[in-house]
Amino acid sequence: MIRAEGLDLTGHQRVVREAQSVARLGQHPNLVTVHDIGEDGGNPYIVQEYMAGRDVAGLIERSADHRLSVEQT
Repeated sequence: MIRAEGLDLTGHQRVVREAQSVARLGQHPNLVTVHDIGEDGGNPYIVQEYMAGRDVAGLIERSADHRLSVEQT
């Protein structure tokens, strides 16, 4: 689910359009694959490839100077 609270119609449309753009790119080693885009009760959602590992915020928090190297990124 994508947080849509506070988004006006233009913001909501932008979220959907960006998800559709990523989905059209197909499989790429540097992008998470998007399998489906939809809406449930007015809330947009994206079904995407599961990526095992840690979340980016946690990696940044634990790294020196709260920065990631180019290789990590």
